[in-house]
Amino acid sequence: MKYPAGYVRWTETDNLRDSARLMSPSQSAHLDVTSLISHRFPFDRAEEAYELVMNGPSRTLVLCWNMAAPEKLRMTALAWTLSNTKPAANARCVLGAIGAGNFRQDNILPVLKADPRVQLHTLVTARGVSSSGTGAKLGFSQASTDSKDILENSEISAVVVTTPHSTHAAMVASALAAGKHVL
Repeated sequence: MKYPAGYVRWTETDNLRDSARLMSPSQSAHLDVTSLISHRFPFDRAEEAYELVMNGPSRTLVLCWNMAAPEKLRMTALAWTLSNTKPAANARCVLGAIGAGNFRQDNILPVLKADPRVQLHTLVTARGVSSSGTGAKLGFSQASTDSKDILENSEISAVVVTTPHSTHAAMVASALAAGKHVL
């Protein structure tokens, strides 16, 4: 419940904003929370930390996480040998698109659709309704919910990936491994 400003000097939002400001190392006088930290845990010991919070002594105030990813979750380096061959002057770019967010729908795909050198082939989204509706609106010849329909299609020479950031690396790596050009 939000009280009128005359009754409450600081709202929860004001408190959070001021706390964040005071924790900034750029401030000459800042909020020092180190005395509140009772334990530090690496992320792979999360269960132990949770147990401490739920069943440990009541003096557990603040837990700090070391967010370095466990070794098994770290991204390994990938490398590809890319050919320097150029397509024939009259060749069209046959494009598959993975993801159909607003930025792509409003900015990227209309420009590609207007280019006579580009053929919009397959649009893949997580939901079929989005894929078929957006695909038809933008002029794709096919729509799907499975990225394999792009990656395994030999007609498609290039892929535009505009999925959520957490999936970009995996999608790009898959498209490159399938021999596609990637944007």
